[in-house]
Amino acid sequence: MEKDCFFALVNIALGHADLLPFALTPKQWQAVYRMAQQQSLVGFCFSAVERLPEGQRPPRELIMQWYAVTRQIEQRNMLMNRRSAEVYHYFIDNGFKAAILKGQGNAHLYPIPLRRQSGDVDVWVVPSNAEKEWDWNEIRRTVYAHVLRECPDEHFSHIHIHCNRWKDTMVEVHVYPSYLKDPVARKRLTAFFTKEAEEQFANVVTIEGETFAIPTVRFNMVFQLCHIFEHFITQGVGLRQVIDYYYQLKSLSQEDSFMVMETLQQIKMAGFAKALMWVLHHQLGLETEHPLCKPDERKGKLLLEEIMAGGNFGKYESRYWKADSTKAERYYQKLRRLSRFLTQYPGEVLWDPVFRLRCSLIERSLKHSLKGVTR
Repeated sequence: MEKDCFFALVNIALGHADLLPFALTPKQWQAVYRMAQQQSLVGFCFSAVERLPEGQRPPRELIMQWYAVTRQIEQRNMLMNRRSAEVYHYFIDNGFKAAILKGQGNAHLYPIPLRRQSGDVDVWVVPSNAEKEWDWNEIRRTVYAHVLRECPDEHFSHIHIHCNRWKDTMVEVHVYPSYLKDPVARKRLTAFFTKEAEEQFANVVTIEGETFAIPTVRFNMVFQLCHIFEHFITQGVGLRQVIDYYYQLKSLSQEDSFMVMETLQQIKMAGFAKALMWVLHHQLGLETEHPLCKPDERKGKLLLEEIMAGGNFGKYESRYWKADSTKAERYYQKLRRLSRFLTQYPGEVLWDPVFRLRCSLIERSLKHSLKGVTR
């Protein structure tokens, strides 16, 4: 019952409904609020609460709490807009090309952008003098070396490095936006990023008075689907990322939708696109005039189950993870979780051990080549 009302509230925020299916008790309202918290949709859902008639609203005490958190989200977004611009211009001024990924670029498509709950700042960075035929290993080494000179001892992995120049904002610097574990799919995805990069770095926009580059909608439809899949299969994904995709899809032209689907087929992501379309159509009321592909109910139900069980980034997952697990136990738990997806996404599951080994070798090589890099 609470789950149905939660999705009804989300659909009111999306503009598909005006009323809840039935009135809720104070206890049920608390359960709905917890779902909004777990999915990082507190501010987004408060827009729906404001539209409800008096008889369907939560208790006054909860409304005041909800409003206070929403104001904090709005203030945080204003800061994140400023920080996104500062991060972008910092890299531009230091000889790089850059674009802000996800975050504030997604928020500006929302009806009330400041109510999308923000996370950290993700920025895609490559040297401005990078050759057309990119050497990704050299690009990564160059970018990481620059960050380490500015922020010594920062943590890094094969895909990003943290940059703590801004003490109130976590920044992740990426040399490529996302990845896949299947080597053929990953190679094709990397080729897509290389081909599309210049257009993304040139797509400069002004959001709430702040100027920075963000990817185009067409690019985001490929990149963000891969990003959603990456989290879905490794740790868990929340509804906020799905709603991000909803607004991207609503902004996609019919002409670009054919190119996007062709690319998703090439990188073996058409199956997951069908799962995402089922959630968008059947739970979030996506209109039929915005199809990307035919929904797949079986895959869609599995995706929805994982979304509701784990919440944003799988932070509330209790079926697989244990807080006091040893390293070996944690690895077993990850394998156990991965096995759940074997029949639907065999390529990404079966290539996981090889991909992890590859990542370890890349990170070991990076540590060796960047040894001694300081400010």
